[in-house]
Amino acid sequence: MQSEHDGFRFWQLLSLVVLMVVAVPLGVIALDSPTAWANPPLGTVLAGPFVPGAPCATGNGRGMAFDGTDLYYTIVGSSTIYKIDTTGACLGAIGVPAGDPRVSAGGPLAWDGTHLWTVDYSAALTMYRVDPVTGATAASCSIPGVNPGHPALAGLDFPDGLHWTGIPGSELVLSGEISIIGRPTAVVFMSPACGIASFFTSPPPFDGQWSGVAFDGAMLWHSDPLATSIEQTDLAGVLTGVTFPSAGLQLEDLEYDPVTFAPLCAVWGNEATGGPNRIIAFEVPCRPPAVACVETVNPSGKNVPKAPGTGQNEDGFYQLRAKAAVPPAPSIFLVDTGADNAFGTADDFVYGPFSSGTRVKYTEANGITPPDIKPGPGAIAFRIKGNGDAAVFAVDAVGNVSAPAACRVPPPPK
Repeated sequence: MQSEHDGFRFWQLLSLVVLMVVAVPLGVIALDSPTAWANPPLGTVLAGPFVPGAPCATGNGRGMAFDGTDLYYTIVGSSTIYKIDTTGACLGAIGVPAGDPRVSAGGPLAWDGTHLWTVDYSAALTMYRVDPVTGATAASCSIPGVNPGHPALAGLDFPDGLHWTGIPGSELVLSGEISIIGRPTAVVFMSPACGIASFFTSPPPFDGQWSGVAFDGAMLWHSDPLATSIEQTDLAGVLTGVTFPSAGLQLEDLEYDPVTFAPLCAVWGNEATGGPNRIIAFEVPCRPPAVACVETVNPSGKNVPKAPGTGQNEDGFYQLRAKAAVPPAPSIFLVDTGADNAFGTADDFVYGPFSSGTRVKYTEANGITPPDIKPGPGAIAFRIKGNGDAAVFAVDAVGNVSAPAACRVPPPPK
């Protein structure tokens, strides 16, 4: 009986990915591209705009968060957090329990995997970690109190954007809203204990105009209510030139969602308005997983064979590693690129899926008939022989395909 690692021809890969992502039509896969299908134009509206359903309250929208299934939002003047599904149906209201210290009054929102985070919509800048069921404060801290005199504080008053990044020491990114008093918006990365790790301010021509913020695993998205647009920057605040109109809506907090519209990804926004706030989702590029083929130990588990001159492990010992932009961990596939040593051609043979961290020994043995995979000794999980160089790629849980990474080994001596 064939095991999951025994392999298949390259042309069979489409069927495999379709099985991994049930009922998601992928079309033609081009694995030498960072994306695996033709996305609709950037900024395509994927949902909404819709007004949240009763009995959830509406008003001047601010916070926006996504827990992997449902959405949360806030409105100015209320510390209540409202929960809706992705069609706008009201699922409940998360109030402030009697005696609880939270005074968030319509602040921005973030989701860390188990709890909500919010910051009061004022100059006080107290941050709260909130139980999503009871509304109780699990932790809180004062951003000015932890960072007295910090230059970022001037640009954080009345914050509108908050997102959980998961980056160690910079787990949260917070965006202020200072256009009303003429200062550039500050965007800060900080720890859950309110320690500011780094910051930047909104650059021209967006000085003081940015509001909400979302993190997609690699880049930041900023809402610009005054220009009714959404702009992208890197993590240092450098504009990438990627921008799109926000359908005429003055959006505040944003939230990244790689799940609801898979294989497409989205940014949700909450509208600031004098009337009922509307919720909307726009298509943005998905972040493919990252993959690497890293030299590793020999079967003893103690020594990494040296690679004189070539920078590659001539003994063919490699660890396969991959990381998705969002959990869960992606699957890794190893490709024998065949006699032509070209990735994505008819003579390729694909092995996998493997989990990140798997160690293999790959040997180029021209003329072998694949599959040729056996259990490895010691620290090496598998021994694989191929007709050409090896390459690896990764596929995440919603079908995003990474660019390939090479694992070159020299052919055997003649």
